[in-house]
Amino acid sequence: MEGTEALKPMASARLSVAVHPLVILNISDQYTRAKVQSTGRELKILGAIIGKQSGREVEVCNSFDLNFTEISDGVLVDVEYLELRQKQYEAVFKTLEIVGWYTVGSTEPGRREMSLLKQLTSFNENPILLKFNPTPHGSRQPVTVYESVIELAPAGGQPVVQFVEVSQTMAAEEAERICVDHVARLQSNDRTAESEVVGPLSAQHSAVKMLHSRVLLLLDYIKDVQDGHLDADLDILRSISSLCNRLPLMDSQELVESSNEQSRSVMLMAYLSSLTKNCAALNEVITKFNFCEERAPRRSRPYPQGPA
Repeated sequence: MEGTEALKPMASARLSVAVHPLVILNISDQYTRAKVQSTGRELKILGAIIGKQSGREVEVCNSFDLNFTEISDGVLVDVEYLELRQKQYEAVFKTLEIVGWYTVGSTEPGRREMSLLKQLTSFNENPILLKFNPTPHGSRQPVTVYESVIELAPAGGQPVVQFVEVSQTMAAEEAERICVDHVARLQSNDRTAESEVVGPLSAQHSAVKMLHSRVLLLLDYIKDVQDGHLDADLDILRSISSLCNRLPLMDSQELVESSNEQSRSVMLMAYLSSLTKNCAALNEVITKFNFCEERAPRRSRPYPQGPA
């Protein structure tokens, strides 16, 4: 399409992008949910990607979906919602910022992506585009990353903004590798494949299941003794009574006081953290104010003149 043609990786060295698996999982989950809920209409999926950028290196760490409205010449993004989500992420992850946006489709960027580019430049001067292809061919990765560049037209023509496909790599932390391994093994046709997460969880599940069966056995024994179906064994009853006495009572006063004390400690830590942040902000304001006062020119006041 004129003015927004996607170039092939002839300029792939322009930008280096590292994509975390969490981003692909988020987009795939959003696409799956939208496809299940759709009734045959065309799927329109849009979201923002956040990460870190250092020079010409971009690391895409996470993503979230956006609210938008389809218009005649493109897409209108809900800027207020985007600003709200940006502030929420900045409050928790100080080093992450909005680095671009993502869409779903197998076609090259066109007029729709150009309208989104103009709206997102207020959050990042050169946002990248991550396009997710739900039906990739062969061993090709399901995502393609584009960078917007300005090409100068010959003979004094108007400059043209174009999308250039850039190189990308996969970057994963330990938790992401475990999660991806778990999902891949669950989707595998090999029945013997087992995730690293399943082993510890299976052991805990077996222990809880065995404890539950033993408790039910004790309950059945007590009911049979009360109904007269079995003779009472004092040794067994004493053991059951001793076991029950070891369990803390949920309505005991000590448990309530301990829970309240822990709750007050957590709230106190939250208040102290908020107070520390406010003190740091106030200290920064005072420092800037003193700096401006020192740099401000001194104005001499004229002496008042008396009557002639």
